[in-house]
Amino acid sequence: MNTSYQNFIDRCIIEVMRESSYTKLKGWTSFGKNNDLDLAFKKLDDGHPLGLWKCSIEIE
Repeated sequence: MNTSYQNFIDRCIIEVMRESSYTKLKGWTSFGKNNDLDLAFKKLDDGHPLGLWKCSIEIE
């Protein structure tokens, strides 16, 4: 696997994990909460046309 791509993926994972610890969705556009499912979208400024999606679910 390409080292620069692996570094990119590692940075993205670290960033998502760091942001998921915040109570507010910093920079994320929320699509609302349906039952216990929360869906949000974020457009990254990395030159790629794809955005980043985040889904979280509350389990009791």
